[in-house]
Amino acid sequence: MPLNRPCQFFLTSVVLLTALVQVESGSAQSLVLPHEPTFLTLLDDGPLPAYAKPVSGEWKVKGESFVATTKSDEKRHPALRIETEMSPLMVVAFKFRFGDGQRSSFSIRAPGTMRTVGLTPHCCWVKVADQQEKPTRVCCLVNANLGPDAWHTANIEILKEKFAITINEKVILRGKDPAFEKDKTHLIFLAGGNGGGFKGIKIWRGKSVPQTDELPDTPSIPLPTFRFLKCDRNHDQVVSFQEYREARRPLKIDAEIKANFKSMDKNGDEALCQEEFFKKNRVAPAAVSGEN
Repeated sequence: MPLNRPCQFFLTSVVLLTALVQVESGSAQSLVLPHEPTFLTLLDDGPLPAYAKPVSGEWKVKGESFVATTKSDEKRHPALRIETEMSPLMVVAFKFRFGDGQRSSFSIRAPGTMRTVGLTPHCCWVKVADQQEKPTRVCCLVNANLGPDAWHTANIEILKEKFAITINEKVILRGKDPAFEKDKTHLIFLAGGNGGGFKGIKIWRGKSVPQTDELPDTPSIPLPTFRFLKCDRNHDQVVSFQEYREARRPLKIDAEIKANFKSMDKNGDEALCQEEFFKKNRVAPAAVSGEN
């Protein structure tokens, strides 16, 4: 819960000390170090705390975790809004587990825009833009190899327009986007279907790290290219029906998925090459950000 009472601060200071040491151990590659704790989830079964607002799906507190369930009348993934204080220099840490839709994401909302860290067992990404506008390019890692049933750790560092993403204690994405520098209003955690969850959410005001040998940014690629790579899970330059189906579910039912795939598969070989995938009148694969 938000650290707004003295008794909470004493308890969370003990918990945060271990996390602080873990983050500082990788400071050679860090943009920002934790400086002043501002938020920590302290959960133990029961109702949702006041700062956690369901956007879609159903959310429950189970033990130390927020756990999602998809509503039968919704096509959107379950999403949970977290309302808390944020700053231009900040560090966000949490653990996540994929649901049966095999997808999670973490979004930072600012007035008029949102930036998202997207996660699947196969891929991690951040959609970016040169200005504070709709993203057109993607910084991504397309062979993430994250266990679909395990809990994973994530660490998000933000230094004004710069960001660094660490998954399971390894820095995987670095880049820039002016939208990250805007005044932030809230966070959104998205779980891909039933059983997806988050726990141990911590936020700090950050302290910048002197950059003597600054690491290069992750190269970005056009958004349509990323959508193809995200579907092409075995990296053979074609998208099979099974790969396309896994990328689309659970946002679409099987009948729609088959019809969409068939309309793109012009030569009937049950595989989509890049030319077929990028046809002007294609139906694009499922959205891969926190947007619903």
